[in-house]
Amino acid sequence: IYRNRPQDVHGIVHVHSVYANAFGAVGKPIMPILGTAQALVGGEVPVTPFLHFGQDEAQKMMIEKLKDRRAVVLGGHGMTCIGRSIEMAYMVCQFAEENAKCYYVALQIGEPKRVPTDIKRT
Repeated sequence: IYRNRPQDVHGIVHVHSVYANAFGAVGKPIMPILGTAQALVGGEVPVTPFLHFGQDEAQKMMIEKLKDRRAVVLGGHGMTCIGRSIEMAYMVCQFAEENAKCYYVALQIGEPKRVPTDIKRT
């Protein structure tokens, strides 16, 4: 990841959070329904299929999914978040998980609405 995005990635955090893992288990991307998810996370959080972590194929897929995002859910293996610093990468994980939780709850009630894509990225 560092080699592919040296201009903006100086921190990487990997977590095994409940809601992100739930979306990974069903292969469903996490739609941004909170403004912070669009602004800080960079929009929808993509999900990869299950791949054995450490394999070249898994690394390539993770890098491809992160090309214009700050978070990716690795099917069956948690979420990886990136940022300009380790602190920012951690915040991305926090906001991505909060959005995943709200998205899950909203899906139980009805059809969630995506926030506008023109929210300024931070």
